[in-house]
Amino acid sequence: MAAEGQSARYSTLLEAFLADVRTQITRYGRGAAWLNHARALALAMLRRHDEALRVLEEQMRLGFGKHDWRLMFEQQPAFDSLRSRREFQALLATARGQAAKEREQLRKMRADGLAAAALRRSRR
Repeated sequence: MAAEGQSARYSTLLEAFLADVRTQITRYGRGAAWLNHARALALAMLRRHDEALRVLEEQMRLGFGKHDWRLMFEQQPAFDSLRSRREFQALLATARGQAAKEREQLRKMRADGLAAAALRRSRR
């Protein structure tokens, strides 16, 4: 809609989505963590960058986004306008650091023969 010049409609739908998220959280008790990724996308698309960054930071603190960080941070076009921000770069660095740490743990487990043993146990 935004690309087709329907920016008012685009904004109205995103604002309605954000209102629904607030209702889901406050009235129905749905956990914010399950809605934050979509909420951050909507806020970024509305150019409410500070709010979008706060939501993304909350997601990382909760542990969400550390495993799908490439999709969430690097490949998501809605976040293009945030990429140069220091806060966004910090989130990306945190996610990359976590991924590097997990790769190193897996390398050690493989070297010690633990990765194959864990996989065999999980298949039982």
